[in-house]
Amino acid sequence: MKPLVPLEKAACTGHATTMDGQTMEDIVTALRLCSECPVIVECRAWVHNNARGYHGGQGFQGVIGGRIYGDARKVLHRSIKKPRKRAA
Repeated sequence: MKPLVPLEKAACTGHATTMDGQTMEDIVTALRLCSECPVIVECRAWVHNNARGYHGGQGFQGVIGGRIYGDARKVLHRSIKKPRKRAA
């Protein structure tokens, strides 16, 4: 696996719990942090180059590079309610 991007420059430094995306609030905050991050391009490239070997082949978890992975996707989908059809 290639080295991680320079985290000392990343907006998410010190926010590991938030980046895990365990709640909808965490996901929104993590996406905001990513949107302001000066190394988002490098972060996304790292994800792309390491996608297969991370977490023992289980893939990424949480919000990384402004994208949502693993269990955080389930949190997002549970939080979005489908519109109900109205009776005609």
